[in-house]
Amino acid sequence: GLKPGEGGATPTVAAAPRLAPAATGSAAAAQAGTRPGSKGPTPAAAAFMAWVAQAVGTGELTYNEDGALVHFVAEGALLLSPEIFRRFFAAHVSVTDGPIAALRQSHGDRAFARLQNELAKSGWTARNGDENLHYYAFLKADGSPSRTASFYLVRQPALFWSPVPAPNARIRLAARPKKMKLPQDADT
Repeated sequence: GLKPGEGGATPTVAAAPRLAPAATGSAAAAQAGTRPGSKGPTPAAAAFMAWVAQAVGTGELTYNEDGALVHFVAEGALLLSPEIFRRFFAAHVSVTDGPIAALRQSHGDRAFARLQNELAKSGWTARNGDENLHYYAFLKADGSPSRTASFYLVRQPALFWSPVPAPNARIRLAARPKKMKLPQDADT
């Protein structure tokens, strides 16, 4: 394992999230690591998380860096939304069958939004009050917060990464950004 301060090692994909198809696998296996009361992950949500875990492990997706789509914090693993979902579909554009192709066929350009919903219902992510997104701000070099971004929070990153990387010291929990209001008389 890593000793404190040795956060630079690339994590490997954990063996934990082995999800058997519902027809042959046990319900208990599909529920491993999920929120109580959740129905468990759909095949598309499982494929998405398997890709995220593998892409972080191979370095295809960077983590805890400026511009990364994955950040680790004390609360779990943060997945930048909607960017990581769009990247997933871009990486799987040539897939012509299975749950990812089915989402693309049924939802077109909004397939990423359907996949967000499926991940939120998987039981792997934490809710934030009445919504699925969590908000964090990146810290500038001087320690002041910069932009706030929205993330899905995976509560148990050890299901997907071993070892779990050290938390990113340059990201902090933030308030939900206020919605911008458009001027009423923009044409004057």
